[in-house]
Amino acid sequence: MMKILDLHCDTLLNDQPLAGNTCSVDLDRLPAKARYCQCFALFVHDDFRGQAAIDRAEELYGRFAARTAEAAERIRPCRTTADIEAAFAEGKNAALLTIEGGAALGGRMEELERMAGRGLKMMTLTWNGANEIGGGALSPSDMGLTSFGRDVARRMEELKVAVDVSHLNDKTFWQVAEVAEKPFLATHSNARAICGHPRNLTDDQIREIAGRGGIIGLNYFVKFLDDQGQVRGWDTLLRHMEHILEKGGEGCLALGSDFDGCRLPEFFDGVAGLDELYRLTAARFGKPLADRIFYDNARAFLANFD
Repeated sequence: MMKILDLHCDTLLNDQPLAGNTCSVDLDRLPAKARYCQCFALFVHDDFRGQAAIDRAEELYGRFAARTAEAAERIRPCRTTADIEAAFAEGKNAALLTIEGGAALGGRMEELERMAGRGLKMMTLTWNGANEIGGGALSPSDMGLTSFGRDVARRMEELKVAVDVSHLNDKTFWQVAEVAEKPFLATHSNARAICGHPRNLTDDQIREIAGRGGIIGLNYFVKFLDDQGQVRGWDTLLRHMEHILEKGGEGCLALGSDFDGCRLPEFFDGVAGLDELYRLTAARFGKPLADRIFYDNARAFLANFD
């Protein structure tokens, strides 16, 4: 049985059933006999701020609750690693709640606490722009972590919500590293040495995440895989894997597809393509390491927040 844990998707934006849909994440198209844990992001675009951002997150949370409820025979919302394993033991898949874009809090700590009470497992502090928490990947380089952002990062750890540094600019990343006491992660980022997009991680950032017991989810977006966005074969993904493993070690690499929030390589047919990605990963790195990349590393990281 293949176990899969994907740290990020934007499937809730489509507001379609989780099975039999036109999305990349489709329970009907999972590899045969796979047990699958998907982190579903409430994505709050930079166009939303304040109460509008809170309302947008609430709308998407309603979709998460409704879509998992209507597919309850096949997938169940989970809060802990024990919940995930229990779902698998029942022959079901697992769903975790995340936030992409800390603007979802509207600058209010009580919103973080409310979402944590619903089972929030991780939150990307920004999207591409700056918000009340800090500077995003495409905001000016001198924008760092705000005072509120420092308080948010500390409170997230207290609430057992993992800090996600995907989408941060470099200054905010390193200021988060100063504040963080627990491991943190980049749910959907690649290696900047292979593809120079600012959404990707430098070698020093890879080493920092790995050295703290964190993980990095491989992103399948063509613009984060290749500088020209020309990804003609699986080897480009494997090159990013190899580089992250070389700089961070075998415990730091996981999957962070960005399904339904990005343009995939033409040969990658959503979750149906995971069989081939696993086969090639096992052929390149060996089956034990492929199992760690596809599931075990992410599970071990999440256990810090049970």
